[in-house]
Amino acid sequence: MNDTLYGHGDGFLTRDNGQRLFPIGFYEHPAEDDALRDMAESGVNLVMCGSVEAFDRAHARRERHLVLGLQLYEG
Repeated sequence: MNDTLYGHGDGFLTRDNGQRLFPIGFYEHPAEDDALRDMAESGVNLVMCGSVEAFDRAHARRERHLVLGLQLYEG
């Protein structure tokens, strides 16, 4: 799955396949997998990732729940 997104200034993001996405995100990245799953099932599709491990957890949910992880870590 290609995770390239494009912004057009209207508040929506567009994926390579043309699908438009309204970002609903959190700065919090829960430590528990159940909490991350609950957030995803509630419509959250963007979470901040402060580490490689957090990004990997969000990335593992992307196909089922379209959770996108923002890579905000050093390294």
